[in-house]
Amino acid sequence: MKSNKTVNVCVGEFFKTIPVLISVFALAVSGIACGGSDKDEDEEELEANTMKDRSGNKYKTVVIGSQTWMAENMKYMGVDVQCRGRSDDLKYGCLYNWDDAKKVCPDGWHLPTKKDFDDLLAYADAHRTSKSVFLSLIAKSDDWKDYPSQGGDDFGFAALPTEQAFSDGSFSGSAGFAAYFWSSEEHIDADGIDNGWRLRVNGVLTAMELMNKDVGDSVRCLKD
Repeated sequence: MKSNKTVNVCVGEFFKTIPVLISVFALAVSGIACGGSDKDEDEEELEANTMKDRSGNKYKTVVIGSQTWMAENMKYMGVDVQCRGRSDDLKYGCLYNWDDAKKVCPDGWHLPTKKDFDDLLAYADAHRTSKSVFLSLIAKSDDWKDYPSQGGDDFGFAALPTEQAFSDGSFSGSAGFAAYFWSSEEHIDADGIDNGWRLRVNGVLTAMELMNKDVGDSVRCLKD
């Protein structure tokens, strides 16, 4: 009898613990599931803030106003385009002539129009916290020789200074002072000279300007 009583007590206590064990197990499973869900959401958010070119290179993207921009310079290299640049790691991306610049944006993205850039500048001017539109668009980097680490980068555009590449293989030698981004639009003047519009980001002039189409400049694609 004593033995039976002992057994009955143990069995009873065991069954009393089952709800507790089930609760602990459920919490553990719930924690794992929740953790997995958070991780999936983080990964989805990370993927949502990136894009890929046709070579599989991945780039950060940023929403500025109603526009979604690449936050890094394009570095796509294909048989149909010429990528020019000094650094082997393409830290500053490729420099393309105007014709090649029009080919490099992947599906769902496009080379910005002049109006696209005008809208970017207008938004930056209206919402900047930096002293100028120029400072609001450039990365906080010592690469900017005139403004070392003074960039506000208010919107995540993170422009870095680049040289310009020429058709003879030479470079402008002006690295550190300006960034240049091709637009998709051209302009033919009264003399028949055909130039392309580009955005110049510089402490002296941050605005749209015309440039010879053979010059190699950077590309930032804009989401359709």
